Amino acid sequence: MKKLFILGATLAMAFSMNVNAQPVQEEVVSKADKTTVEFVVRDSKPILMDIYQFKNQNTEGKRPVFIYSFGGAWAMGSRIDALCNPLYDHLCEKGWVCVAIDYRLGSARDRQTGKPLITPPDGYNAFQYSIDIGVEDIYAATKWLIDHADEYNIDTEKIVISGSSAGAINSMNAEYYICTNHPIVAKEKLPADFNYAGVIPMAGAVYLTGDNDTQLKWEKTPCPMCFFHGSADPTVTFDIENNPNRHGFGPNYVSKQLYTMDVPYMLNEYADGDHVKKEEEVDVVNDPKAPPLGL
Repeated sequence: MKKLFILGATLAMAFSMNVNAQPVQEEVVSKADKTTVEFVVRDSKPILMDIYQFKNQNTEGKRPVFIYSFGGAWAMGSRIDALCNPLYDHLCEKGWVCVAIDYRLGSARDRQTGKPLITPPDGYNAFQYSIDIGVEDIYAATKWLIDHADEYNIDTEKIVISGSSAGAINSMNAEYYICTNHPIVAKEKLPADFNYAGVIPMAGAVYLTGDNDTQLKWEKTPCPMCFFHGSADPTVTFDIENNPNRHGFGPNYVSKQLYTMDVPYMLNEYADGDHVKKEEEVDVVNDPKAPPLGL
């Protein structure tokens, strides 16, 4: 638990955070050693991730893992995000293994024809499908890391997932699906008793599109969470969104549920912040109801 909150504090201080975090495709050379691997093949196309670590670093015991999913409305972006390299370096210096993953972009369109590059199955809500295939790819990356834990000296009980915007939504849905026995969990062959050590969403929410999905119903106790979100975000709900097409549950809503379940959390609210304002432009309000650090 303590490691999650230390990581949350590190995220808040490591760089001036853009909660929208639109992908920056400029390649930045990291101080850490980077290894690029193919972790899954979808529709005959390999999906890659970059693993950052200091290979010759002496650490006590196995290493915790930080998996990051980029933002970009499921239509653009990639694992190469220059904004994150300083964060990866900082965490790697602390003994973490950082993993930046690609995932399928369910809302991407052909630039010339405007037609979707990925078509959901018949009857599958296109918005939900974009999230769900992103979740599948998070699970595939997680499974790959579990299978190669000895090679990278990974502690499989200390895997934290994070992301910005669309990547944050994927991460929050990934945890919710684990805690509701969603079929995707079994499909991607995660261990039966697996759960993440923490989720750190930056402008994220759980989104569902079923007729009865008007509230979150956790069947298992979720892991600790550390939220970063603008309270006036018009793009990704800070609290709750219900309309005929989708139901959104933001950090203000989820944190209240975590509180009643006695699950540790931190809610870093950017007062009056929208989906693009930077930290220095808004006041940061920490949820006073959150448990103290270290619980």
